[in-house]
Amino acid sequence: MDTHESQRFETLSAATPVAAPGRQREAVETQRSFMPPAMHVGAFVSAAAATRPCHPIGGDFFDYLDTGRKFHVLIGDVCGKGTPAALQAALVQGILAADVKSGTGAAQVVARLNRTLCGRRLAGRFVTLFYGVMTRDHRFTYCNAGHCRPMLVAQSSVRRLSVGGLPPGLFGDARYDEESLSIEAGDTLVMFSDGISEAASRNREFGDTRIHQIVSEHRGVTPSAILDRLMSGVREFTNNGRQRDDMTIFVVRYLA
Repeated sequence: MDTHESQRFETLSAATPVAAPGRQREAVETQRSFMPPAMHVGAFVSAAAATRPCHPIGGDFFDYLDTGRKFHVLIGDVCGKGTPAALQAALVQGILAADVKSGTGAAQVVARLNRTLCGRRLAGRFVTLFYGVMTRDHRFTYCNAGHCRPMLVAQSSVRRLSVGGLPPGLFGDARYDEESLSIEAGDTLVMFSDGISEAASRNREFGDTRIHQIVSEHRGVTPSAILDRLMSGVREFTNNGRQRDDMTIFVVRYLA
């Protein structure tokens, strides 16, 4: 990779500050200190992201790296909540920071992460993960390791992205696949954690169908507008009720 690609794999977040006493407040500020602005406009992409933990800190995370030639996207969800999940998320992000710079394929990056996590033997601490790379020559290559299936929204279709394998951290010998797609200007990638799709109200879940409907109805607006509409849709559905899981949305528009 070139000089720009050697820069760190950055973390985005639009998390709202949460009041927390003592060390908990310090943990919130520490996690937030690694999070640059949640909106990004590059040479061939526009992106917006937000995460809302259900505790002061959480295990959802998303990252990106824009090299000018490639745009790396990542969203993940660590098993569990609160401080232990946040620490595991930081570990995963640190491991991926080095691997992404290697320039290898999406499946290889996820496979190496899986072997590393399994080698540490962190009982019950697996992570669902979606990692992909957009390029200026209209290609998008990804690996979905047990994460909620993102939606690739084109002008007249919505495609679910499921190729990959098991969540990293479960089995050291797990195999991972990747898929490479052709993308066009205006195509939009919508990624989310299960805190969005499984948000509940009166024993009903928000569900993929509602996400699909909102994305389809708003495919012509900006990534930040799609994100806002999804977040407000969840709030309306749950009647602003108690949040039971971390929520994260990451929307990327291909501009080339």
